[in-house]
Amino acid sequence: MLRLETLCAVLASAVTGTVVAVVTLAAFGAGMTGSAVPYVPPVAYALVIAAATALALLATALPARLALRTRPAEAVSST
Repeated sequence: MLRLETLCAVLASAVTGTVVAVVTLAAFGAGMTGSAVPYVPPVAYALVIAAATALALLATALPARLALRTRPAEAVSST
């Protein structure tokens, strides 16, 4: 379940970031070069998204595993 939530957050972030970047680059490119179509290398874009996804999954899985290491009943009774 945590992985699914993380992947949904990564997807929403990637889409939002892409839209904001394309709008900004299109405006800048139109002013500088006259072309509103920014060039983004597909391989570089895919690598950035893959790296962000891997970091997000790691940042979610590691704390979750540490939190679930102890049994809930023991964690509650120890406080």
